[in-house]
Amino acid sequence: IAAWAADYNTERPHSALDYQTPADYARTLTTAIARPATRDESSTRRAIAQPAPTGVNTNRAPVAAG
Repeated sequence: IAAWAADYNTERPHSALDYQTPADYARTLTTAIARPATRDESSTRRAIAQPAPTGVNTNRAPVAAG
């Protein structure tokens, strides 16, 4: 059982890891953490949605409750 567990946890590719072995996947995580972020990967906030096209009214009229 110990040999199977070692093989499963270190040598066998896993579909959840994009068919990489756990050791290879851990290596890619370590590499990603160790390298500095590029300008595109910075922590600045990005817009989630595109702004409204020109001419689209984004003002909302209040609705009376009741």
